[in-house]
Amino acid sequence: MDLKQGIILKAVKYQENHKIITVLTPDGIDALLVRGALNQKSKTFAYAQELTKIEFGYVAKYEQTLKILTAGKIVDNYSQIKIDFSKLNDALLMIELTDQLGVHIEDSATFYHFCDDILRLINVGTQTDYYLVIFKLKALYLLGVGPVFTSCVSCGTRGRLVGFDFTAGGMKCDACHTTGDYFVPAELVAIAKFLYLTKLPDITPEVLTKLPDRKTVMEFIDRYYDYYLGYRSRAGKIINKMN
Repeated sequence: MDLKQGIILKAVKYQENHKIITVLTPDGIDALLVRGALNQKSKTFAYAQELTKIEFGYVAKYEQTLKILTAGKIVDNYSQIKIDFSKLNDALLMIELTDQLGVHIEDSATFYHFCDDILRLINVGTQTDYYLVIFKLKALYLLGVGPVFTSCVSCGTRGRLVGFDFTAGGMKCDACHTTGDYFVPAELVAIAKFLYLTKLPDITPEVLTKLPDRKTVMEFIDRYYDYYLGYRSRAGKIINKMN
């Protein structure tokens, strides 16, 4: 049997001894019934844990019926994330956003491999604070609301750019800006632009050590998600209260 790969985003109890898991795969987000997953002695218990990368097989009698997991293999349980409070918080915020907004992404394969790469980097890395920022910024492109950093959002010109207008979603040139524009501080825009446009392999740990505290840029990104997608993280509110 050919196994499919996926990252478990959510697991909820179903009936007395089963779970229904939500899985991010290269083909999109899927739901599967995992029988016996509430029993810690069951071999299926490990295949129904949130924030776990698995390979799995399934059956479905009909196209519209719930898929049933029939085979599984743990690929990565992100052990280093799960023992580090900061890493775990960031990973949980990632999978929450993916669970809520991932269904709106058409390029499922690119999104899956991007999520996989970010989780791997958080798991094994030492300078990991900015990976959640990078994830949320680059996901905006796949969600179709990416900020425009390299040209005027109004006329398209690449020259004479004077600032990033938040309510327009991008840079404006000296001919298009008005006195009522809500310009984001240039230093903040420079960081967001760099992280948004730079390929992930080029954002090395050495580069990350030179960046300032992420708080301000994260606040900018969270406002952007709220304004353009109506998305506010429930987990984020809880984590902020705990810190």
